[in-house]
Amino acid sequence: MTGQPDPKMLGELLSEVVALRGLARFQGDAQLREIWNAVAGPKLAASTRVLEIKRRVLRIAVRNAPLLSEIVSFHQHALLKSLQTEHPHLNLRDLKFVLQSAVESD
Repeated sequence: MTGQPDPKMLGELLSEVVALRGLARFQGDAQLREIWNAVAGPKLAASTRVLEIKRRVLRIAVRNAPLLSEIVSFHQHALLKSLQTEHPHLNLRDLKFVLQSAVESD
């Protein structure tokens, strides 16, 4: 034994660098936005913004109260089912829509 740490595989080192720099989070956020935009469609995607996934709940900010009410009343279930079916790797159990102004004041 020379007292030096065991050599690491290049893949391990790159994973550590990506994690330390926050690049994985950035790529994950971009992918999540793309997924949401595809499922929501252009009209809805233009008035909403992906916030985060926390405890298997995808949080989405909505630009105005009337649209928030419409989404929750008429579209939430279908959007969740589409996400669960088309992107099971997200492992979502629910969607939560919040008013954009509430997010901005956090």
